[in-house]
Amino acid sequence: MRMSPEKIVVYGCGGHARSVLNILKAEWAEDQILCIDENAGQDEKILGIRVCKTHILQETEQWFPAIGDNEKRRKVCREVQKSNRKNHKRAYTVCAESAKISENSRIEEGCFIGHNAYIGPESVIGKYSIINTGSVVEHETMIGDYTHIAPGVTICGRCRIGHSVLVGAGSTIIDKVKICDSVIIGAGAVVVEDIVESGCYVGCPARKQRNLC
Repeated sequence: MRMSPEKIVVYGCGGHARSVLNILKAEWAEDQILCIDENAGQDEKILGIRVCKTHILQETEQWFPAIGDNEKRRKVCREVQKSNRKNHKRAYTVCAESAKISENSRIEEGCFIGHNAYIGPESVIGKYSIINTGSVVEHETMIGDYTHIAPGVTICGRCRIGHSVLVGAGSTIIDKVKICDSVIIGAGAVVVEDIVESGCYVGCPARKQRNLC
């Protein structure tokens, strides 16, 4: 267990935060973790971790955005970065012990790599992105910033996934496919060709259902 005097400040206390805390508690003592949520109740705790409405991040503290929604996560990260501009503190990266990170892959700051996830060789995971429980990101794939790969997704080799993309649970993206920014792939979809236009895509093969608001 990590026995440092530092603390880690976790922004958010929704469902994704519970997955984050489940992993963090294997590395940090409970009193070294603090959750921040503007809607926190008095004396509220989740998984034994104290929740506060606000907090001023200290120079000795780590921080992590535990928010599943891509745009809300982006907003929180910008707010933390703005308030912490003098220290230029990078976000912590949360990686489950059971995850497999292959040789020469790169994971940028603020990422979450869930239990039993696999990152293939020479892959790149962009800033503040989520590779959730049991997902596979195969060799030489590039994932953009603020993207969420939901549980049980398979992304085959040499794919290019843009920024602010949500790939729904159980989806499959075949090899060498490119997906542009700001796309939602519905749960269980199979993407067999490039997606070059923002929107929501569902089905097998995946087809555009609607534009994003």
